[in-house]
Amino acid sequence: MTLLGALARRHPKSRGRGRLGAPAEVVLGLLILKHVRNWRYHVLEREVRANLVYRDFTRVGGGKTPDAKTMGRWGLAVDPETIRQIHDRIVQIAQQQGVTQGRRMRVDTWWRPTSITRPTARCWATG
Repeated sequence: MTLLGALARRHPKSRGRGRLGAPAEVVLGLLILKHVRNWRYHVLEREVRANLVYRDFTRVGGGKTPDAKTMGRWGLAVDPETIRQIHDRIVQIAQQQGVTQGRRMRVDTWWRPTSITRPTARCWATG
């Protein structure tokens, strides 16, 4: 599936009705930047809003930067297979231009710290 098809699938009649959505190249640029920099969506929003180079790369230009919630919805709308194809193509282009050998690719993951307490004798007491 293409990126444009994934975005159109969110709301089936969105291609012919209502307000125009963001162009697929803007969505693609934002998703690539998020994955390359390993940022969360709110950090991506802040950085793109403040940095002219990022605005140019993502094709936002002088327009309004999409908010983090909208970008998160776009990220959910694009299926993992399409993201994998995009990442594979980026690695292929980087190999062709001699930027990288592409032997390994980092997968975007995240974790959340939590406090886990050790069980006490009180936890195991019955009755």
